[in-house]
Amino acid sequence: MRHLSMKEIAPSVFDAFSATHPLGNFQQTTRMATTRIERGDEVEYLGVFSEDTLVGATLLEIHPSRFAPTAEIHDGPLIDFGDDELVSFFFTTLRERLRSRRVDRLVMTPELPYRLLDENGTPPPINPHDSSQWPRFLPRHAAVGPLDHEFNLLLKQGFTHRGFDTGLELMARWRFLKDLSDIHTEADLLATYSRFTKRKVRIAASSGLVIERVGSDKLPVFHELCELSAEKQGFKNRELHLYELLSDAFDDQIDVVIAYVDTAALLDSWTSKREEFIRTISRKERRASTAQNPEKAIRELDDLRRKLSSAQKHLDDTRRAIEKDGTYIPVACGLFIWHERECAYLYSGSNRAYASLCAPTLIQHHMMLECIKRGITRYNFYGIHGVFDDPHHPGRGLLEFKQGFGGYVEELMGIFTLPLRPGMLAFKKALRTLLRR
Repeated sequence: MRHLSMKEIAPSVFDAFSATHPLGNFQQTTRMATTRIERGDEVEYLGVFSEDTLVGATLLEIHPSRFAPTAEIHDGPLIDFGDDELVSFFFTTLRERLRSRRVDRLVMTPELPYRLLDENGTPPPINPHDSSQWPRFLPRHAAVGPLDHEFNLLLKQGFTHRGFDTGLELMARWRFLKDLSDIHTEADLLATYSRFTKRKVRIAASSGLVIERVGSDKLPVFHELCELSAEKQGFKNRELHLYELLSDAFDDQIDVVIAYVDTAALLDSWTSKREEFIRTISRKERRASTAQNPEKAIRELDDLRRKLSSAQKHLDDTRRAIEKDGTYIPVACGLFIWHERECAYLYSGSNRAYASLCAPTLIQHHMMLECIKRGITRYNFYGIHGVFDDPHHPGRGLLEFKQGFGGYVEELMGIFTLPLRPGMLAFKKALRTLLRR
């Protein structure tokens, strides 16, 4: 038997542990704790020691309430869930600690995946060494699950489980990820995209788009783009204050990115293309009568005239955009948080009037290239719905957008609740029922 103990640890010790732990993530950092405190929560950094060695840690949140506080662990704790002794000690000790503070329950969303699936939501074969069967985007030595032992061990600690739902909640249970371990260049990266996504990258690259990492002064612009997406897709945008909190707390570990279209440069580009098509058509028309293969010459001229017509349309559209929105227009955005283990894509928005420019695709491509520069091998696209076989599902577009970059799916354990004061929980439930009448 090991000698295990739990005590509060220094913020710097906690961050160092999160940075190197296999389940480390931005939710389990002191920077995220800062945003919790700003929103009125209390936080504790708890560590579990085996003798003098730190073997587990968590950011614990205490949500104040009129009758009894509630505790919560987002995307944690950072422990080895396969270590029965450690898991049992951690939750037994934490239970007593929370009861002493009159907490009514602990809500927990472990970062631990229950199972891994390929990009289409299909479980991989049992043998990871059979390269003919193994999904090409799934990390070769990953624990694919299902992790039934770890799941049942949590139930033995007294937790109840909310269920294996397929929805996209605030703390996404289904995530789409990309492993960048073997990707070292832009060519390597593009080779992993679908044909459709490669084409969108090419379109975006020639559309006068400029990707900028912006400061907090541009957060209202970011929020407005998110609002446009929220209205279009029928969900509620997060308040501007949240984005401001995250920006302040994460500082150099957050990237708020906005894609602008430089319409003046785009106008020059399409004008040059149009003039080149006109010159080429004129030259081809003069030679058509003496061409050795007249049918081929006619086909080439027809193709050039179609391209000229397209260039003229782009010119007209660009002029209208300048009249309506100006010469430097924000068209898409994304918010990304960096952790030593991954880059997490959390929030985004776009102006659908400029959807043809494919700016959201270019933002993702830009951020994955930044991951390669920094040596970050895990790109977390974050939430999706856990529905892969319904082409009419409301989340289908989001899923297909992320699938286009090539990746795999994590199905996380989900939401667990540990009741600590059943009487108080029953009272709160009865009170909520009464107030709804």
